[in-house]
Amino acid sequence: MACSGNPLEQCGAGGRLNLYWSGIPPPPPPSTAAKIGNWSSLGCYKDNVAGLGRSLTVGMAVTNNSNEVCTAACFEAGYPLSGTEFTDLAVQLIVHGLDCGNTIANGGVPAAASDCNMLCAGNTEEFCGGPNRLNVYNYTGTDLPLQNPGNGNSGSVFPVTSGLSGNFSYAGCYVQACGGPNRVSVYTSTGNVTVLPVPSPLQTGLPTNWKYKGCLREPANGAKALPYKIVWPTNNTALACVEQCAAFGYPASGVEFGQECYCGDQMDPVTNSAIFGAESECNLPCPGDPVSLCGAGNRLNYYEYNGTMNLWNTPDNIGQYEFFVPGVVVPLIATLGINNKVTFLEKAGTGFPNSTGAYELDLTLVSNFSATWREMHVKSDVFCAGSVILPDKAGRQINVGGWSLESTFGLRLYAPSGSDGVNGTTDWEEDYPALSLQRGRWYPTAAILSNGSVLVIGGETGSNASPQPNLEILPKPPGGDTVVELDWLARTDPNNLYPFVLVLPSKRLFVGKRFTVKGSFPHSRIGYWNEARILDPVTFDTYKVLPNIPGAVNDCELWPLVIGNRD
Repeated sequence: MACSGNPLEQCGAGGRLNLYWSGIPPPPPPSTAAKIGNWSSLGCYKDNVAGLGRSLTVGMAVTNNSNEVCTAACFEAGYPLSGTEFTDLAVQLIVHGLDCGNTIANGGVPAAASDCNMLCAGNTEEFCGGPNRLNVYNYTGTDLPLQNPGNGNSGSVFPVTSGLSGNFSYAGCYVQACGGPNRVSVYTSTGNVTVLPVPSPLQTGLPTNWKYKGCLREPANGAKALPYKIVWPTNNTALACVEQCAAFGYPASGVEFGQECYCGDQMDPVTNSAIFGAESECNLPCPGDPVSLCGAGNRLNYYEYNGTMNLWNTPDNIGQYEFFVPGVVVPLIATLGINNKVTFLEKAGTGFPNSTGAYELDLTLVSNFSATWREMHVKSDVFCAGSVILPDKAGRQINVGGWSLESTFGLRLYAPSGSDGVNGTTDWEEDYPALSLQRGRWYPTAAILSNGSVLVIGGETGSNASPQPNLEILPKPPGGDTVVELDWLARTDPNNLYPFVLVLPSKRLFVGKRFTVKGSFPHSRIGYWNEARILDPVTFDTYKVLPNIPGAVNDCELWPLVIGNRD
């Protein structure tokens, strides 16, 4: 896919990276030290099992945590067990993440070593636990100091109130919601202390018809309860996640691990065997709303839309056409852009004299003919090409294939610009052969796959020429070839141009072939060749052959299907 900052460069694709190497050998992978002085590793342990509390019950406040820092702190405090947890490299100042104790409590048991997979902030060459996982060390020496709850005094313990740095003053002893002995001495440089309530699931102020359903456990089989993920490390909230999922048209939403937002359909958790757990299992505050919960490790605070899913509205002006403005183009393809303007592409030679073949219409400027139409440009003939809108922030439009010769390899991109009442400045980009299809195609179908890649399928090598019974994927990997031959397209040629493609909720592909009639160019129909099948989205092997479509139509042309599939 083209880079958003420079569309002439490639920036990976769905599940793919353009990888660069500086030439410097990489450091060794992180590991868990078997021994740190007299401390021996006991491995990875589960923490907060079933919400019962910390497996090592004494929390320590440190910065730039590491196993060396943790074992040293626990030694000074006189504790024989040390544990690091949830200490991520991206967080440079870690307050929670170091625990000490005399025994492993509250149901803590060994976990798989791979569960402790987060890097230490103070030493990125070693692991410091993970979500609800501890790297635990046991002191094997004989010189462990005596535990002392104070500061070495045998009498009463008092807070430090004098000799403090700068403008700091003692603000009092506060009760904590979790961790350690549940008390903390708080100091402030402003005199103000904001005390937040214990975080809880957001259940009020949600968008209309959205309801909180509970704390959902991720499936044990490795699948995800909801398939589509957004990461907001610093500002994730349950409300923002619900609103974003609703904007995307998904009726299910969940927040997990603090920073993760997931969207999907209401049947996804059922299909993937996700079940609800205790509310206490979701215990991480949202980074953008610390009074609300955003799940936990492998736990989601889960929300569903309970309104009508498919509500069709009938406009008041149905059954009539309205004249807006005189036209300047005989359009073959019309596309509504993210800028709320309509782009038009026409077959070369069919429009008005001196036509550039591409225009953009701003309906807010119809009173100003010279401004409402903006002239654009394409280099090759787009007759019977395919178009889709890319799922990127720019809402770029991509047009593939064409009439003959190099236009059949055409790959044209347009990044919409401007806004209502303001003309854009960008234009169609085309650079054959540097950017082109792998096979020439007239009458291809283009579709966006669930991973964001572009599927281009079928067509002929030129106008009424030999078949192109295969598919390819964009973007093409350097030096590679993504063309997949399809015997069922070869068998039904020429009765399958513009095959009808839909991405199903399962991410598999529905493909329905169309009938063509003899003549100067194909007319797409669903008729004698009324086959349909479902394809695997990775291998493109046939997952299931569907029954032939009944009541085949042989006598009326179904152009709306064609237009709907390519635009």
